[in-house]
Amino acid sequence: MVNDSVERVLEHYRWLYVARLGKPPRRRDLDPVLARTLIRLCGDAETAIGILDIWFESPDPWYERHGFALDHCFSAINRLVGTGEIQPTGPPAVRDAVRRFAALLIERHLRLVR
Repeated sequence: MVNDSVERVLEHYRWLYVARLGKPPRRRDLDPVLARTLIRLCGDAETAIGILDIWFESPDPWYERHGFALDHCFSAINRLVGTGEIQPTGPPAVRDAVRRFAALLIERHLRLVR
């Protein structure tokens, strides 16, 4: 069943990529580990597919500049949360904290201190 979910997510990703960019994704973008991680992060394959739909349909030019490689989906999710295109789940305090953190990452207010 897990493999079916992974394959369904990868097939949907492939379809979205071709529809948006007019060419197939790179072979390494069809990585089952990335798809499995996305499903785990989203909770299930249907939610992961919904997130992919929102990502590929977003008019934000940032995605055009950075591309639609599957390994970019995790930073794209952060950006989608930060811009309010998707809403985090959990208790209200957690949702608010996630939104504020995602927005800070987009605005580049954080810097790494070593």
